[in-house]
Amino acid sequence: MKRREVLKISALGLAAASASCAGLRNSIRAQSNIKGFYHGVASGDPTNKSIILWTRATPVSPGPIVCNLEVSLNKNFTNIVFSKKITTTFDTDYCVKYDYEPNFSFGKNKYFFYRFRGDRLTSDVGRAKLLDDSAKETSFAVMSCSNFPAGYFNVYEACAYEEIDFWIHLGDYLYEYPMDGYATENAQLLNRIPKPHHEILTLSDYRKRHAQYKKDPQSQLLHATHPLIAVWDDHEITNDTWKYGAENHDASEGSFLERKSNAIKAYLEWMPIRENTNKRNIYRSFKVGSLLNLVMLDTRQNNRDKQIDPRNYFSSGQFDMDSFYNDLLNKERKLIGEPQLSWLADTYGNSEVAWNIIGQQVLMTKLKFPDISSALSNSNLSEEVKQYLPLLKLGLPSNLDAWDGYPAERDRIFSLFKNNNSKLISLAGDTHNAWAFNMKNRNGDDFGVEVAAPGITSPGMESFIPATPETVEDSLRLSSPEIAYVDASQRGWAEVTVVPDSVSARWHYVDTILDRNFKVHRTEPLVCSLGQRRFS
Repeated sequence: MKRREVLKISALGLAAASASCAGLRNSIRAQSNIKGFYHGVASGDPTNKSIILWTRATPVSPGPIVCNLEVSLNKNFTNIVFSKKITTTFDTDYCVKYDYEPNFSFGKNKYFFYRFRGDRLTSDVGRAKLLDDSAKETSFAVMSCSNFPAGYFNVYEACAYEEIDFWIHLGDYLYEYPMDGYATENAQLLNRIPKPHHEILTLSDYRKRHAQYKKDPQSQLLHATHPLIAVWDDHEITNDTWKYGAENHDASEGSFLERKSNAIKAYLEWMPIRENTNKRNIYRSFKVGSLLNLVMLDTRQNNRDKQIDPRNYFSSGQFDMDSFYNDLLNKERKLIGEPQLSWLADTYGNSEVAWNIIGQQVLMTKLKFPDISSALSNSNLSEEVKQYLPLLKLGLPSNLDAWDGYPAERDRIFSLFKNNNSKLISLAGDTHNAWAFNMKNRNGDDFGVEVAAPGITSPGMESFIPATPETVEDSLRLSSPEIAYVDASQRGWAEVTVVPDSVSARWHYVDTILDRNFKVHRTEPLVCSLGQRRFS
């Protein structure tokens, strides 16, 4: 070999060695930039093949961070079966998400353990498991409406100790309001003042609010214990969001579309969710063998038309019924829109399972205003409630922010499931109260059942209707015959258990959210058998 060639190869070797050393130095520098893993760990979007593993590494100073994800078959990490270095930066707010696909066999329905490490720091340990295609039974929790300043997340803590396969959060995982805004009356007393103190608008604002929620120890416990399947509702952006605007947004707050973009980016960073190519499309599905297919819809921001407000149909003290129903029944009104409807049809059309389940933000059931005017004292009513008093005797749909406000699309979904002879279970949140419904189609035929979760901390009807819960519940049953169960005053979650021949639902309630010492009580289950389309 010629000397010149030897020198050339030596130079290349030295260059490679130098680059390797530089890479090692950069890696060491990136790892040493970790101040701590203060926001816990989380797993989410489990399938039968993979699951998202999440944490957030707080930096010492701006710059990249390298974390090491470790997976073990035991919680002491003496049997590590996977290790991978992952880099995170300011671009994702130093959040770390990895779609982990186990390359080992650890048995069906078994947990594995994971953690993140950097320099000499180690995150909390989380446990996770995949969906089991051979499962003959699946149990999960259904939750919504977790408002940090309203009270402690006792519901999260209680649910962490339950034997469930995963938990579903149907939205309002956080709230956008400022201090002294909605449900902040006890915030100072409980040391749960929202951060930042003002209403959140910018990307930095949304990131800080997510960070506050993820620092909550009760939230961290549940996230570390069970996998999450989540979907956003309006408050992850702002109240009563629709495609191009929201009730809680005006021109003085800048561009709504920019605000929505900020909120969605922060949500996808801070939640253990598998992202679609189009990050605005959060709808997706999860299948458990031949037992169930769970579809998570986006009824909130993807293609929703503006909500109808019945208060706008009064003229000279008279309600214009014709105009109201002409607008409400317009077949062009969209809640989820054609692309999502087509995707839903394809998803369920190709799914041969015992039970089809829709997870979504808002009630699908028909619900009308109850006439409780005789039980109310005007002197005890808020100004907002007083505006609705003239509507109570008209028999109108009461929740036009939900599917009641978009009946033409609801009929299309009912037709889809009728044509497929599918057994439909709807899951909903949003109302802050617990419900079960025997849904009926336009012809009055039993069509399916709906299970709705109460709020985790967000106040329900008891907070703004000055009547006893029993009075409210009795009036609701009279006005809305599809109701199979309602609780108008408690905070908690719904538990759903699916077996091949039945689905059962029961509700868990905590006795307080204003004290960390609490008790839990449970209802008896309601059961819908395979041959039925209603709770017995």
